[in-house]
Amino acid sequence: MLSELPILPATRAFLERKLKMRIGADWQDAASGRTLSFRNPATGEILGEVPAAEQQDVDRAVRAARQAFDDSPWSRVRPRERQNLLWRLADLMERDAQQLAELECLNNGKSAVVAKVMDVQLAIDFLRYMAGWATKIEGSTVEASMPLMPNEQFQGFVRREAVGVVGAIVAWNFP
Repeated sequence: MLSELPILPATRAFLERKLKMRIGADWQDAASGRTLSFRNPATGEILGEVPAAEQQDVDRAVRAARQAFDDSPWSRVRPRERQNLLWRLADLMERDAQQLAELECLNNGKSAVVAKVMDVQLAIDFLRYMAGWATKIEGSTVEASMPLMPNEQFQGFVRREAVGVVGAIVAWNFP
């Protein structure tokens, strides 16, 4: 049935390849070797399989993220470079918007037209908006008072910086 769908060759190629999880710098299977099938909601046809991540896989991902934070240049990338990377991702999504829309259509049954103008475009807009914040986050200087020295003047400096790894499951189902 997949061969009958009017989709881009790139979309078809994506669906036909063996899908893995990205953990650190590597594409990997689930530690258990288990997979989950994903189906076309319109037909029930199995479109492919993805690794069935479990706690061990999440732990590996957190360790890899922590190592990347501590040992790679990423945590020291300047704000302008972070902004440019997010803009680049948005540009790539815009370039591949039709393929992303087709994948989203097959994922949830929404029309590819709606997925492209809503889901994909809103995700691109969101990335570009957030990219702008990379150069806008700044610290502050505050005057502090000390109860035991009421007549003295003190200043505190607040610097906003990343402090570590966060793993979260978020309620993000649109876009």
